[in-house]
Amino acid sequence: MAIFIDILDKPDGILKMQSKPIPYLGGFAIWSGFMITSIIFLHTHVHEYAFFLYGSIVLLIVGLLDDIYSFKPYQKFCGQIIAAFIFLKGGLCFKEQFLLTCNTSLSIFIWKFVSFGWILSIVNAYNLVDVMDGLASSLAICSSAFLLLCAWWVHASSVALLLAIFLGAVAAFFYYNKPAASIYLGDAGSLFIGGFLATMSFMIPWGTFSVFGFCAPIAAQAIPLLEVLTLIIIRKYKKIPFYRGSPDHFSSYFQRAGWRKWMILGYCSFVAIMGNIVAFLFFINIISFSLFILIGMLYALAWYIVLFFACNRNLLLFSKKTEKATSIFKI
Repeated sequence: MAIFIDILDKPDGILKMQSKPIPYLGGFAIWSGFMITSIIFLHTHVHEYAFFLYGSIVLLIVGLLDDIYSFKPYQKFCGQIIAAFIFLKGGLCFKEQFLLTCNTSLSIFIWKFVSFGWILSIVNAYNLVDVMDGLASSLAICSSAFLLLCAWWVHASSVALLLAIFLGAVAAFFYYNKPAASIYLGDAGSLFIGGFLATMSFMIPWGTFSVFGFCAPIAAQAIPLLEVLTLIIIRKYKKIPFYRGSPDHFSSYFQRAGWRKWMILGYCSFVAIMGNIVAFLFFINIISFSLFILIGMLYALAWYIVLFFACNRNLLLFSKKTEKATSIFKI
C-alpha cells in the first residue's frame, strides 16, 4: 500500500542514509493488527477503553499526515496535545498519591499535569528514537514485556491481554524492520507506540507494594527518555531549536564510531532489560527507593560514559579523515 500511494522514506544524505526509498506504514500495520485483535478478544470491555481508542486514532492520523505531507513541528505537537487531553478525559492518568493529602483538588490537578507531561514525553521519545532499523520497535518490545509482567503480577488480566496483543504485533513488525529494514514505522507508528506505552503505564496500580512504585515506569523507559534529554542538551549547545532534526542521536554516534546496527540493537536491548529488571524489583518492593535512585544514577552515568567514548572515537576518526584529505590536497 505504501509503495502504491508513494508513502516512502527517501534518502537525503543527512539524516536518512538508507540506499533506497523504504516504505512507511509499518505503524499502520501494527495499529490495525492490534485494534482488530483487541476488539475480538476484548469486545465486552470496549466502553472501558473508548478514550484510549480515540486518542490512539488521533496519534495515528497525525503521524500519517506527517508521513505524507511533512508537518511542521508545532503542527505535530498540537496533534499530540489533543491526543493527550483525550487520554486524560478518559481517566487515563497516574492515580497513585505521593502525599497523604489524597483526593484534594490540588493533588488531582498535580497528578493530571504530571500525566500530561508523561504522555507528551514518551510519545516524543519514541518519535525521536526511531532513526535506525529496529531500534524503536526493539525498545517497545522490552518496555511492553515489562508492563505485561507487572500487569500479570497484580492480576490485571484485561490490561495484560492488551499488552500481549501489542507485544505480538510489534514483535511481528520487528521481523521486517530489523536491519536491513524493508519497511519503517513512520511517524504514525512511533507516535502510536509512544502513546500506547505511556497510557498503559496508567492502567497498572504501581502503589500496590510501594508508595513510590509509580517511579518504576521511568526506569522502564530510560533509554528513550535519556535520548530526549541528550538531544535537548546537545541542540541547545549547538544553538539550534531542540525540535529541529540533527544527526545527534545516540544511534548515529554509535554508527559513526564503527558500531554495526545489530551491535547497537543488542547493546540497547541489554541495557533496557537491565533497567526493566531493576524497575520490576523496585515495583515488588525488593529494592528500596533510595537504592533504586542510586542504581538509576549509576545507570545514567554508565550510559553517558559509553556514549562519551563513542563520541570521542567519532571525533578521532573524523580528524584522521581530515588529516588524510589535507595531506592528499598538499600532494
